[in-house]
Amino acid sequence: MSGFFASHSVTWRIHSDPSMLIGGIRALLEQALHPGAMSGVAAHSNFREDAWGRLQRTGDYVGTLTFSTKSDAEKLAARVRTIHSKLKLDDPHLLLWVHMAMVDAN
Repeated sequence: MSGFFASHSVTWRIHSDPSMLIGGIRALLEQALHPGAMSGVAAHSNFREDAWGRLQRTGDYVGTLTFSTKSDAEKLAARVRTIHSKLKLDDPHLLLWVHMAMVDAN
């Protein structure tokens, strides 16, 4: 296993299923129920101009963390953490909400 998850793991099975797209959209809708999450998205995301591109980038992030090497996953996660930190969107409670919405949706 070169990444965080083995190819026979539940994570791979769930994230490989085509229904993951529907679960991802559901997660985004659930995340939007948090006023802090929506405030951050409204202020710092281009989802209004490029909703499908934004969804694709989120999917690429999940895919990298799931299927790529630990090195690639850690680099991307560090990049996202840096961006969130610079934008003051690194509140642990808010990040937990976003994470749990994804877990709940899949």
